Amino acid sequence: MATLEPTHSYIVRTPGLCGGRPAIRGTRISVEDIAFRHRRGESVDQMLEVWPHLTPAQVYDALAYYYDHKA
Repeated sequence: MATLEPTHSYIVRTPGLCGGRPAIRGTRISVEDIAFRHRRGESVDQMLEVWPHLTPAQVYDALAYYYDHKA
């Protein structure tokens, strides 16, 4: 049985953007930025106050990507 890799439709790696680190598609907000705030104890709602142009789905996808690639 094949194992599927999780997909993160809102996360991209673009050379020259955020140093090639994973970021939210169409923004300059890296997964690292989201993870840093999350580790500091900020909620998704608090992050959306800082970045009102993001959707909850984008932030949650960045967090999922972070946890899927934490190692």
